[in-house]
Amino acid sequence: MSVPASWQHFTQENLERARQQREFSMKLRGEMDALMKACATDMWTQFNSVNNSFNGRVQETKDAVSKLQAHLQQVRDGHLACYHIGFRQFLASG
Repeated sequence: MSVPASWQHFTQENLERARQQREFSMKLRGEMDALMKACATDMWTQFNSVNNSFNGRVQETKDAVSKLQAHLQQVRDGHLACYHIGFRQFLASG
């Protein structure tokens, strides 16, 4: 076997391995790109879901606070009315 023939054989094997590695890299790059896009889509969907749920909970809390404040005002008004009635009765009896 001559030296140039062995070099040619070695070079051909190297070229074939390089071609296979390029193909593998392209396939892997495509799979990674698809995975990253799917991951980004999932994260965006999850963000929207959490954000919508959080905003709903904030609104529910605001509604509850408003109802509690209205109820407190009714209790205060009722208590004040009872206080005035009791005070008038106290004055009338005395």
